[in-house]
Amino acid sequence: MLGNGFDLPGGFMIPCILPRPLAIGAMVTTVLATLAAPAARAHAVGPPLGRTGDFGQPTCNDSSCHVGNALNAPGGSLTITGLPAEYEAGKSYTITVTIARAAQSRWGFECAIRRVGGGQQAGTLAATDRNRTEVNSESGIQYVHHNFGGTQPGSGPRSWSFSWTAPAASTGPVRCGCAANAANGDGNNTGDFIYAATATSNPAAGLTFSTALYFPRLVTNANDVTGIAVANLDSNDATLRFTAYDTTGGILAGSGLTNPKDLSLGSRRQLPVVDSQVFGDGLVARKPTGWFKIESTVRNLAGFFLMFDASLRVMDGADVSSKTTTAFVLPEIEDLGFTQLHVANPNAGGTTLTLELVGADGRTRASASRTVNGNGALAESVGALFPGIAAAGSNYVRGTASQGVVPFEYLGIDDRYAEGISGQDVASAATTLYSPQYVVGGVFRSAVSLVNVDATAGTVTLRFIGDDGTPIGRTRTESIPARGKLWLTDQAYFVTAGGTGTQGYLEIASSGPRLTGSVVFGDPQRAAFSASLPLVSALRNDVVFGQLASDATYFTGLAILNPATGAVRAAVDVHDASGSLVANTVETIGAGRRVSKLLTQFFPALVGENYSAGYIRVTVDRPVASFALFGTHDLSVLAAVPPQEVVP
Repeated sequence: MLGNGFDLPGGFMIPCILPRPLAIGAMVTTVLATLAAPAARAHAVGPPLGRTGDFGQPTCNDSSCHVGNALNAPGGSLTITGLPAEYEAGKSYTITVTIARAAQSRWGFECAIRRVGGGQQAGTLAATDRNRTEVNSESGIQYVHHNFGGTQPGSGPRSWSFSWTAPAASTGPVRCGCAANAANGDGNNTGDFIYAATATSNPAAGLTFSTALYFPRLVTNANDVTGIAVANLDSNDATLRFTAYDTTGGILAGSGLTNPKDLSLGSRRQLPVVDSQVFGDGLVARKPTGWFKIESTVRNLAGFFLMFDASLRVMDGADVSSKTTTAFVLPEIEDLGFTQLHVANPNAGGTTLTLELVGADGRTRASASRTVNGNGALAESVGALFPGIAAAGSNYVRGTASQGVVPFEYLGIDDRYAEGISGQDVASAATTLYSPQYVVGGVFRSAVSLVNVDATAGTVTLRFIGDDGTPIGRTRTESIPARGKLWLTDQAYFVTAGGTGTQGYLEIASSGPRLTGSVVFGDPQRAAFSASLPLVSALRNDVVFGQLASDATYFTGLAILNPATGAVRAAVDVHDASGSLVANTVETIGAGRRVSKLLTQFFPALVGENYSAGYIRVTVDRPVASFALFGTHDLSVLAAVPPQEVVP
């Protein structure tokens, strides 16, 4: 599985900042210089702003513009179509304005969409035909209107279309107010007819969310980026609501931010984005430290997030879920660099956290207590939590909370590598654990952390087993203290590996105490790449890996372990971001055996193909252990992709 490398999904690429299309206002000087009646014809370039006839505004039916005919005179009409009776938050709509009157030959319009209660701007307007329309703002209100190309001579009726994106969260009823001119084109301010109309849209009935995914770390600045992948495994389309919070529990707000943000995700589709693509470019300037959640109208949702820097030198991934815990273990401490703890509180009320730094002998070295507001988060380094204590790699952090929380740790060495791993729920600890991948020698290093969550000491038996089910090297048995930790970093612990490396899987069994823990893969010098994964305590027969990448730069590897006494059949399906099935196969895996391959080894037809987004689903006729990794072929970065159980 760890052959020549793994890749970063292009779906997580930092979006290019492209220059906005130029407005055609440069034509104004030429037009004004050639028109004989500037006062009347200047409006052929674009009307004065604030002339919609709505919210107390005038129209152009006055002495300074067009006179001689009553507003909305019989014989003509103005209609607004495309504005829904009920709008969905964050959804975009195409709105069309049509003016009709016989014998007229020049046309123009102006519209705004504002909140009925208060008159503030509602949502966002965008020109979809820049040759005929443009959008400008005045006093916080956007106006879409004709430009010179949009008022060319010709018989009516005449229509213009534009886009309106509804507010990210419901702001109550909104109203589109428009005024339009059916002119005779003679260059004077008489003989023209002004029409005005409005259309109202109410917020759709409140969405019913059936699940939420919690992302416990959101750190965004010029260097740190969060990638997000969400797959809708349901047979129904989903509405997703993204909401970001700071550490105090406040909803992140500021210039250039849209929060909450509602997005649609079709059945079986995947959404791969970065944080600023969801919440807006203002997120980078805001430099938040906090967390976010995704609420969904469908239950069967898989989530994954990726932490990386702007230069793509450090990276790791972690799964997310709707689960919370009141007792947890954070098994890793970076002995050569930093360890940051993030604990999100998704409850409406505050919670009290107690965190203990525990030594390998199970004794508490230091403790700290924190109160975290409702919807708030703890985000502190181990050094800040336990001042004056030199935390060791053989230590771990044990935590308890008065309400369910979402723990996570982010650790590494600056400018070398970073790892991210979700906190381990004590309730999920087991007497038998598996690491579906373990590799030593060559360009790889593996380290294992095992934590005894019980107050009873015991022994742990570890076996390194090859793909064919045959043990590799020595079987090892170690004592583990009550609430103690085993930190296995010796690369010759089982066998002295050759220069090409030796790989297989680990079987870890205790004499009775329940265990939890993690495995870390990196380079032997601990200088280039690293990725961490939780050890498998529960076998599954239907899982999803929420992100894949396979192209000239990146690879994805998948390991499936069958610890049962009989063979299993594993169906491996690869879906692109649209949900289309692009490759599938069935692997028969014998008792005690493992299949570990790159995606292009599972599917040779994918060699030379470019996939930067999508997901993998593995369905087995009896439960197995599995996980995936992806990274660059040159192993400059490596990222974990833990499996997520598919909801029945």
